[in-house]
Amino acid sequence: HGHIMVSSFDGNSQQWRVPVALGQACVLDYAPVAAGSGNGGALVAWRSNAANQLGGFGDTPATVRVARYNSATASWGNVETLQTTAGLHTMTAAYGPTEAALLYAIDQDNNPATPNDSELYAQRLVNGAWQPVVRLTNNSVADSDPKLAYRSDGTPVIVWLQQDSTGRTFLA
Repeated sequence: HGHIMVSSFDGNSQQWRVPVALGQACVLDYAPVAAGSGNGGALVAWRSNAANQLGGFGDTPATVRVARYNSATASWGNVETLQTTAGLHTMTAAYGPTEAALLYAIDQDNNPATPNDSELYAQRLVNGAWQPVVRLTNNSVADSDPKLAYRSDGTPVIVWLQQDSTGRTFLA
């Protein structure tokens, strides 16, 4: 079973702190993503699967979990469960000046042989609370590999790949 390990750098001692294991025992934790804030905070999100199925496909859905780093206490907070979904094949994270977000690419029918039903979703962390998942795309082409960044004014910018019915891939 995989464990998500995290460590933070101590600027005073110029050393890495002792690593901490996140996740659950006897559950496959995999595909971590991380994002840091400008004020010393950070988050780590990952997928868990109780049936040890990688990649978001199979008969047991993946669960998205997240932990946040508190720079004031130099410690990681409790692990939060955000959602459980089948077909989750890509996840990314970013931190802005006032919020953070996760982007998901989810295969709608949980069947990788039908790629044109992959859609994008977002979930924001606002004022310390995770908001409901919001669907961003709804079309008959493959939307995948989302990336997220924040401008200095806090406005999010998203870029992803979109493949049309002929197999051509475009940057959306």
